[in-house]
Amino acid sequence: MFTRDFSRLRLACSTLGVIAVTGLVVLEGLQALARTAESSGAYPYQEEDWLRYLLPSLWPGDRQPLVLLTGPSTARENLLGEEFAAAFPGHRVFQGGISAGTLTDIMASLQYVERVHGPEALPEIMVLGVSPRFLAEVPADRPFAIGLNQYSRWYRVPDGPRDGFGLVRKPVLRGLLAEARFLTRKQPARYRTALAWLVTRAIGPEASERLWASPVAGGFVRSGLGERFLPPRLRELGIHEFARERISPQKYLGSWHLDAPGLERWVDDPESFWGQVRRWDLAGDSLAVRRRALALIAFAEAHRIDTYVVNLPERSIGRVRHAPGFDARFRRYLTSVFEPLPVLDLRDFLADAEFRDVEHALPEGARRVTRQVIAFMEEVIQARAARLALPPAHGSTPVQWTAQPAGGS
Repeated sequence: MFTRDFSRLRLACSTLGVIAVTGLVVLEGLQALARTAESSGAYPYQEEDWLRYLLPSLWPGDRQPLVLLTGPSTARENLLGEEFAAAFPGHRVFQGGISAGTLTDIMASLQYVERVHGPEALPEIMVLGVSPRFLAEVPADRPFAIGLNQYSRWYRVPDGPRDGFGLVRKPVLRGLLAEARFLTRKQPARYRTALAWLVTRAIGPEASERLWASPVAGGFVRSGLGERFLPPRLRELGIHEFARERISPQKYLGSWHLDAPGLERWVDDPESFWGQVRRWDLAGDSLAVRRRALALIAFAEAHRIDTYVVNLPERSIGRVRHAPGFDARFRRYLTSVFEPLPVLDLRDFLADAEFRDVEHALPEGARRVTRQVIAFMEEVIQARAARLALPPAHGSTPVQWTAQPAGGS
């Protein structure tokens, strides 16, 4: 009897052991696939872009010099990495825009990269998108801070003024619990991105077109079952392009121009963050913004990061709701608060039809913004080289350049 019970126990333990080992092998395979995809340009976490700063695979620091595109979600949507990659050959471009991010978040993200991923992971060139909301530190409960506090093993964002400006080291136990939380809660989305990247490698554009045109697959796509079970975007684009969008840093690819009435109700809602931005006291908050800007400028200078500031476009629905004269004061203020960095003013650059919503551009508008930013950077670099009679070097000159607005905005 004892022998039979013992055999059953041993068989159960062996079965559980095999299941555990198989699970670990599968998880390690998915982790390896995710790291490979991310090192090859795949962006996980389209819905939670702030989590990208936690992944070492996105901050290797041992490759080409880095061009970092950063700022709020408007920088994520309006600054296209592929255009910068073409303009800066030999550089790796990373889209680091943070949804609902503020200047405090950008400073914290740079410190996080330096301390966790290493100084060599910091960018050589940084393009910083800004807006009134970004400088007003609205909203107060920002996803980047929440993300670090919940999921980073190493650092949290300060709780209040007593902690100062920057990051605070976590106690060991709290950090281990945060890392365990990240590994158990946030990996499935990462694996889905890795699998989408694998699809883009396994099925090219031509193969995808042939598949969608075939009688079997194409017939299913066009059938009632296809309409019921397949995402509309997948049916429209095909497998390759649909998967490629899933690995893009942009969240709103395939979106559309939102009509004014719905946006106006949102912007006019006093409880929305737009209401908070309209109530922002630029003059009263000037010293606090200046302190944050000086911290970022000092960090960039200390680490030889060539930094460019872009006042990102805003649809007229948002601009006209500020107090009279706010736009002109804000533009002048940007030049002074970020001195000596070069500042490009694109606040009214796009026509209303080029926006998805109040501030996120549609793809063609984003392409125009990106090319205008690149032209501005090239102009600054050439002027700097001519003035110094030397090859372009790090450091910035106090330059402000206002692009001509598009008609119809």
